[in-house]
Amino acid sequence: MFIFLLLIEFLYATPSTREIQMPDGLRKELCQKLTDTDQGCTNNDQLRYGNYFKLDNDKLLLFFYLYSKNAPYPHGYTNIPVMVDSKGKWQVGDTAIDAEIQEISRDPQNGIWVNALWKKKGITPSLYYSENGIQWRLVTLPTNRGVNSNAENVKLCFLDKEIELTFKSLTNTVMKSWKSDYQNAVNQKPNWKLIPQHNMCQYACYKISAYNNAWQFKEQEGGRSNIVFRHQYQPLSLVLSNIVEKKNPAPLQKMALSNAESITASGTYGIQLGLFSQEKSLNNAYNMVKNTGYTPIKKEINSKQKKLFLGTFKSHWAAQNSLNKLKQKYKTNKIIQKAFIAKVP
Repeated sequence: MFIFLLLIEFLYATPSTREIQMPDGLRKELCQKLTDTDQGCTNNDQLRYGNYFKLDNDKLLLFFYLYSKNAPYPHGYTNIPVMVDSKGKWQVGDTAIDAEIQEISRDPQNGIWVNALWKKKGITPSLYYSENGIQWRLVTLPTNRGVNSNAENVKLCFLDKEIELTFKSLTNTVMKSWKSDYQNAVNQKPNWKLIPQHNMCQYACYKISAYNNAWQFKEQEGGRSNIVFRHQYQPLSLVLSNIVEKKNPAPLQKMALSNAESITASGTYGIQLGLFSQEKSLNNAYNMVKNTGYTPIKKEINSKQKKLFLGTFKSHWAAQNSLNKLKQKYKTNKIIQKAFIAKVP
């Protein structure tokens, strides 16, 4: 009888929950990448969680950013992708998402797409792609769109063999769409095809869900500084201790261009474009970069020389990440191709 009762207790016993925690070394690595200091995150610069996306086989794609309460845009623009599986294996992405994430989705061929908005000078869409959540690339969007270069967003539509991008102005009713097959869309120089107005929005878009993923996001538990994911079928939880959740971005509404957010991030690093002794050369260089989405900054070094920077950044890593994307986008712009990272005086 005693053995029988022990057997019953064993069969109905609730297994203890195993917790997956972010390793201290990884937390330090993310903080150092975002702050570019050995000290890493402080009370004024906090590592925070922003977005997640479910991948196949119980993998989670998480995005982390730096919250700086004294910065003009406290929630930052740089989001680092990190992947973790149910065995507690963590991997950091090779490229940051350098804009405010709006949506994460997957196409029928298992590609991962991040739709983001750049709000430092007007409102400009950007798009990132990854095959595995670790290696990322900035997608080259259609140029000369004629929608609204200073205030527009983009919506993605996944079809069986093609992706459609629909750009919509935030200040009027202008809307245009382009399409491409998936392989061409992620090339360095994709050939986007403009869709005639009467053929737009004719198909139902795919919504692809992850296979074999039982993670569920829970509200913050144990105080406001713990993010918790729980597994539906295993005694397993993922706990991000001392990390606060970022609220979802407010929905974009039709707005006057004069009200579009225009923010230049404060920092000590910049993309240096050159040292100039002639005002004409300085102004020519200024005009070559003024429409890149970053603010050109002139700094007087002495009575005869001035330096020209493009944007300011809180860390060397964030500045270099932005420069890499600019060099990829503006391959024929000689001044950008020769630019480098330096401290802004």
